[in-house]
Amino acid sequence: DAGEIYVDELLGIKDYGKFLASGRREYDNLADRGLGFTWWDSVHDHLANLWRMEKADELFAQKYPNASRDSDLPSPPCDFNFDRFYRDPDFTSMKCHTAVRGERCFADVVYARQTGIHQHPEWYPGLSPASGFRAFQAFLHR
Repeated sequence: DAGEIYVDELLGIKDYGKFLASGRREYDNLADRGLGFTWWDSVHDHLANLWRMEKADELFAQKYPNASRDSDLPSPPCDFNFDRFYRDPDFTSMKCHTAVRGERCFADVVYARQTGIHQHPEWYPGLSPASGFRAFQAFLHR
């Protein structure tokens, strides 16, 4: 067993629902930063990413002190296609339905409609405070 760490554990988010309810967001790709949260800021910055990898490696070493360190292993191949992931609306295999209370998508839509659009309208091009729930959900899903 190689061991594992969780992103929320690394970021220090113990309850994601409470995190969202506090008005914070992990990351907005249009702004390239979080809202009340800095971990993912400058997501394309090489040094920032090296720091994030170092923190992940440190947490893994704390949990699994006898395991090989990241620096001891070869780098895995990266097949991530940024443009396709962020810009191709047909890329996701996740089927979209109208979100319901209790789902993360629902909380994200509520945040966007009640807070995000008012504080950062530039994050939601094509939407206004009068836009409906489904319009916000479609925007966030893409």
